[in-house]
Amino acid sequence: MDEISKTRDELTIDAVPGSNWVPAIKVLSGPKEGSVLEIKGDSFTIGRSSSNSLVLNDKAVSRRHAAIEQKDKRYIIHDLESRWGLKVNGHDLKEAGLNFGNEIEIAGTRMIFDLVIKDRVTKRPSRWLRHAIVVLLFAAAASSATLFYFRHQSQKDLVRPGADVLSQIIFHYDQGISYYNKMSEDKGTHEKVLEEMKKVIALDPKGTTQFSRSARRIIDGFEK
Repeated sequence: MDEISKTRDELTIDAVPGSNWVPAIKVLSGPKEGSVLEIKGDSFTIGRSSSNSLVLNDKAVSRRHAAIEQKDKRYIIHDLESRWGLKVNGHDLKEAGLNFGNEIEIAGTRMIFDLVIKDRVTKRPSRWLRHAIVVLLFAAAASSATLFYFRHQSQKDLVRPGADVLSQIIFHYDQGISYYNKMSEDKGTHEKVLEEMKKVIALDPKGTTQFSRSARRIIDGFEK
């Protein structure tokens, strides 16, 4: 048995002498399929939060779902009181010692704990670069939203009456409706209704407001 095979079958985390092999998590399914992340330091966390070593953007995954830690020259995986727990080689477990080649499943995402050549580890941007990317994306989104708002407002300003004109439209429309409601009591209000509604249309001849369109329907109803 060669040194790599021997180490792969052991629980220990001793490095393979004179090699570029490192312990890592290889993601086998889900959006991160194909990713290979080296396990560094004393703790490797998995969860939905962006602060984790392996981020799984899945609502079924807890913010801090599980952690792989070193203990007595062994890797141990712990469930961090997650909602749906974790599986190791198909078994639901709260804690388990890991052998290289063990399969881990978290909320349907499958991954394997194994030795990999260091050159095959997925390159991750540094913390400051990730922060810069987030800031740039946020700024771009904010700029797009601002541009859309002002463009939308500009288009509205080009086709809709100004505030003063709109207030006059509303005034004459309300007057016309007031007269309209009195028609059953006073037959003389018919002409007043038409007069007020025609003023509304004169102020907004293109019918860009609901008041102008309604006024036109009222006039058409009188003329039938």
